[in-house]
Amino acid sequence: MMKKLVYLLFICVLLGSLTGCSKQGNTDASGKQEGAGEGNPAKTEVSFVSEDYSQCNPQIRGTDKGYYYLNRGLRYVDAATGKDMYLCNKPECRHDGNEFCVATNKKYRFDRLSIYSGALLATVIEETDTQYQYKLFSIALDGSQMNELTTYYTFEKGDGQPWYLALGPLVVHRNKVILPIALKGQEALEDTYYYGTAMYDMDTKEVIFLDEEPVSKENPERTDISAYGDYVYYCQQEGKKTVLHRRHMTDGTDESYKLLTGFRGNYVVVDEDTVAYAKWEGRALCVNYRETGMNEEKANVYRPAMLQTTDGQGMEWVYEDELSSLRTDGTYLYAFGSHFEVHYKTEEVYGSYDYLHVFNRDLEEIATLNLADFTKDIRIEGVEEELHLITKYMSIKEDDVYWFFMPKDNYSDKYVYKCSLSDLLAGKPQLEYVYSDTYKK
Repeated sequence: MMKKLVYLLFICVLLGSLTGCSKQGNTDASGKQEGAGEGNPAKTEVSFVSEDYSQCNPQIRGTDKGYYYLNRGLRYVDAATGKDMYLCNKPECRHDGNEFCVATNKKYRFDRLSIYSGALLATVIEETDTQYQYKLFSIALDGSQMNELTTYYTFEKGDGQPWYLALGPLVVHRNKVILPIALKGQEALEDTYYYGTAMYDMDTKEVIFLDEEPVSKENPERTDISAYGDYVYYCQQEGKKTVLHRRHMTDGTDESYKLLTGFRGNYVVVDEDTVAYAKWEGRALCVNYRETGMNEEKANVYRPAMLQTTDGQGMEWVYEDELSSLRTDGTYLYAFGSHFEVHYKTEEVYGSYDYLHVFNRDLEEIATLNLADFTKDIRIEGVEEELHLITKYMSIKEDDVYWFFMPKDNYSDKYVYKCSLSDLLAGKPQLEYVYSDTYKK
């Protein structure tokens, strides 16, 4: 009798392990399951990119074992083998959107993704019969489980539809998750966009909103959120001015900055007293010291008209410059400058170049690199379109600098390369392919 009981229990356990997902579908070239199973996203200890938000690492979501990204579901690239798969370890799963599949469950649409405290954190939007529900989930690194942490915003279907913000980072800092919200409605036959920003406390399980109204067409689109120390930083549109704010994560006090005219939301936090920012279309790098309120222009990347003459006709070309994005790893500040060669009469752009300006903590420029010198020959087999570098997605993890390339006509595909930071600062970076943030059937 005891043997029969043990046998029946064994059969129940075996059947239970096979009913998690619909049956087998995608396999790789070797016939192995394409989902994340044995030997893939491991339950073993891994080294994380960051336990707190890193201003220099907004795009790389990975460990020393592999990389996670969103494309038609949640996917994982094994760093050792380069194998690309759905993050789902359910046996025999087709990854076809069934309700048991962590990676492709059709109930949810993924929006943003981060790694924090040994798990993935993801924002998803669930569509019910009557509502759209914005939710935050915790997902095991091996794809074995997915747990809802909170529903932070809900609206009725008749009031609009979700507007997805997947390209930005999901900022998680000091056990708090910053959650941008966007939806699209219509007024007088024209699309109207509504924005808001929530903050979820993982300790107290509470949700608060940074704006007066949780969602409003008066609220700005938040693509400029960062965190440092006890504060979350964000920009607010006030009339025609862009104003930088910081909010204390514990007591909720909010302070605004008085920056030089021409600030348009391009900034980076150096420390709790110092913010570096670009002004006047990004041509000048400035710094604000919070304690004294003083602003100082530290560097100007605008080059006054570099003149050429043609048969004595005088000025023929001018060069316009712009700082397009800023990063800091705590040691250096990285400013990306776009340089445009423009004919002064016809205003036709004859060429554009990306430069990287590197500053020390005193904001003294220590290196300038023409990125075209080492990125112009990047080619991907099977991709006909010319690839170009997207500087705002540059990320740094320890001594690795990650670069994102996209085809000029397809911004949904990203190809990721890396070089060493030491080689970059020496002016001789060697790029090597890491993985594609792009799912190809």
